[in-house]
Amino acid sequence: MCKWNNICPAGDGQCNCGLLFQINKLKNYSSENAFASPDLSLLAQAMCQQAEIITLLLKQTQMANEKINEVSEEIRNLKGSNSSSAVIIPSNEATTSWELLSMICGDHMDFQYKIELLSTIPYPVYKERAFCLVSKLVDLEGNEISLPKPVRFKIMLFTTERPAKLLINNTSGDKVMRGTIETESDSLITFNNIVVKEVTSHFRNGCFFLVVAPFDANYIEPLIIENVVVKARKVMSEDHPRKKQKLEEINLKNETKL
Repeated sequence: MCKWNNICPAGDGQCNCGLLFQINKLKNYSSENAFASPDLSLLAQAMCQQAEIITLLLKQTQMANEKINEVSEEIRNLKGSNSSSAVIIPSNEATTSWELLSMICGDHMDFQYKIELLSTIPYPVYKERAFCLVSKLVDLEGNEISLPKPVRFKIMLFTTERPAKLLINNTSGDKVMRGTIETESDSLITFNNIVVKEVTSHFRNGCFFLVVAPFDANYIEPLIIENVVVKARKVMSEDHPRKKQKLEEINLKNETKL
């Protein structure tokens, strides 16, 4: 039990009861001696102001500790989940996929069909290195469907910050994507050659949303792929074992010819 407060369970001296006791004591002293001496009264007022500042700092420290504990709990929950993503983002700093869907579709959220991903997205995606994406149209129960006529689909990149932003150009001013970023289909949706020209390290949270959305077909729910990471391309150095072996073979052939 704390010696300053009978109801405080702390007994190791780690609580703030002693400091609060001294603050209350200064306040009582100031009120009791307010008219005793002008100098004494001013000193007591200054001490009380300092005490109030200390109290405010204690409250702010407690709030900061509570916030740290909340974020730590979120991180522990994410680490304990079955998610394969290595990107961990505090929820209050990132747009959710539902928020992004609402931003893209607005009030048109009465979907008849949705897009289901068939292929896997490389992790990470490498800048300027092409990859493919295959998906299909299904009904709300997951059954594959075929539309009466083909619909055009497009690939888009969004930031994960709040609010999310559609990326048109990269930080150099070029188009952020090139290759097959639009296609037309009535069932199987295939993008054979997607090239991203920006890395996620240039953006807050370090990942993107990759979205497959239809043109002028608000009855189809867009596909939102979370936590897409794009890194700079790997360049094989001359010291790489395979490169070194290839150079040695070329040199040996040249020596043999001589």
